[in-house]
Amino acid sequence: MAISTGQVLVDVTPVQIDGQSTNPTRLRIFNASNNKTIYIGNEGVTVNNGFGLVKLEQLDIILNPGEALYCVAESAGAKIEWIRQTLY
Repeated sequence: MAISTGQVLVDVTPVQIDGQSTNPTRLRIFNASNNKTIYIGNEGVTVNNGFGLVKLEQLDIILNPGEALYCVAESAGAKIEWIRQTLY
């Protein structure tokens, strides 16, 4: 199993959290922002349709091959930290 980590700066335009994998993966996403909610979803995510992560909250999700997550914030200056574990 491979493990990778990273950080993403988030603003009002959707940005991919981590690249797509050809294997199933477990992804932990952490909202490292001090005062911003970050919204998670597909490439069309907005603050109106995304899954909200408030400051210092985390989310664990399993992604199938080819799936990707995106995030957006109400304003610039938000930050996501992530860790990905390839399951096999």
